[in-house]
Amino acid sequence: METRRDVLKDDAITTRGLQAIVEECPHTDSTNVLTTDWCVVNVSVCNLRQSGSYTAIGRSQALLGTPLRILQKSTTWWEVEAPDHLTAWVRPSALKEVTRDELSTWNRQRQVVVTATYAFVYQLPSAKAQTVSDVVAGDRLKLVSCRDRYFYVEYPDGRQGFIRRADSEELSSWRERITHTPASIINTAQKLMGIPDMAGGTSTKGVDADGLIRTVLIQHDILVPHDMIRQANMGVRIFTAASLDNLNPGDLLVFGNKNENKEDDVVIKHVGLYIGNGQFIHCYGWVKTNSLLPTGKNYDKYYRDHLLWAQRFLPFVNKSSDLKTTDQIAMYQ
Repeated sequence: METRRDVLKDDAITTRGLQAIVEECPHTDSTNVLTTDWCVVNVSVCNLRQSGSYTAIGRSQALLGTPLRILQKSTTWWEVEAPDHLTAWVRPSALKEVTRDELSTWNRQRQVVVTATYAFVYQLPSAKAQTVSDVVAGDRLKLVSCRDRYFYVEYPDGRQGFIRRADSEELSSWRERITHTPASIINTAQKLMGIPDMAGGTSTKGVDADGLIRTVLIQHDILVPHDMIRQANMGVRIFTAASLDNLNPGDLLVFGNKNENKEDDVVIKHVGLYIGNGQFIHCYGWVKTNSLLPTGKNYDKYYRDHLLWAQRFLPFVNKSSDLKTTDQIAMYQ
């Protein structure tokens, strides 16, 4: 039977194989140039990599309409800083470069936010028309006008098209409507059931463990780091009782290994969202639910044995640097 250790071993072998290919076919690029420029993501989902190479590890993703700061440029890759202060490399073809004034204009204008898990923008106000692009939950576009059952929208690069109102909402009214209650957060998470596991994924096309938490929360206008160690310190820590009675729905569960002889010596390996009655939703292979209780039909002893603690974070939105709504973040101003 394949174990988690086997999977990690196979991943390591695959990584070494890719590295060998890179060494055999070296990539050269022009000298990097430092900048203080800005840009906006111009595709539905932009991959952020650890270095300027297609074989580099995916660190995270950024959604359409997200502002980024350009740190340095080469011919084929740019290093950028995301609103959560993550730095990574991206292909410039996925971005629209702007001045700081243009970025402020983009942020202040009327916008539409995609609310469907997955949808399309069309050239005409018809689902039978040619598509302009796909879009995913959390993407943002400029609102040009309203047309019956469609919004007429514009991309950062000036492309225009139509998106169904059933798949989107004006940003201002959406912000007034959404809530940060445990029930609403859990409902959003459950709509992502079955989405595949993808390393570095933070969109409804694919997520990893901490990417799931980020993807759920951005659909409530809450931006959190795509970093399980930082997530594992959001809010207040709850050390779980054997009965789990002190857990609340909406708590972040933190899993890993601990040194029994040294209380503070832990290795965080996984996170999930507690949904109540011993159940939690997380991503391992795909987004799924498991139980921490032996009586649960989907009980997984591994996770019960490796549960470190929980974080109660929802009461701390906009009270912590790693838990802010986008209207409170400088890059979105």
